[in-house]
Amino acid sequence: MMNVAVRKKLLPANPCAGVEFPVKVKGLFRPHYVGWPEQQRIEFRAPEYLRNIIRIITESGLRVCKELMPMKKDRVDLENSVVWIPDSKTPNGIAEAPLTDLAVDAFREQIRIAGGVADEWVTQLLRQGDAKVFKKYSQMKLQMKREALQKINRKANESRTGFDTEKVN
Repeated sequence: MMNVAVRKKLLPANPCAGVEFPVKVKGLFRPHYVGWPEQQRIEFRAPEYLRNIIRIITESGLRVCKELMPMKKDRVDLENSVVWIPDSKTPNGIAEAPLTDLAVDAFREQIRIAGGVADEWVTQLLRQGDAKVFKKYSQMKLQMKREALQKINRKANESRTGFDTEKVN
């Protein structure tokens, strides 16, 4: 952009012209994936609120800054094991996301620490006349997402053990 500004004579010179970008060294920038034993060690030493956050992030895959930090209690439906994400990094991220049992427990504990919200308030915030109406319309969609989540979890567990049940069947 700076070079374009120089060409259009909006800037006398590019102040970044002499900057050298670091060279990516092979293997230096590999991500670290936390395994279950390591996560348990971290959670054991963490305060309760941080344990819940760690569990929610690892179990749900929520993005920390864009999705989890601005999260409000009214976006969490513990009864249906789902969380509503109204703003995300990508348009596809704006959706209901199914939660694992561990994530539901972590959200429940975090809400307990922060103070709970009655189901009636959540129903009103979602602009539903009755909690049963909301549950009825969301059940089929949630069930499909839950099934997909179970398949993903099963695949992840199979790849950890090196045993693929689909190949056996």
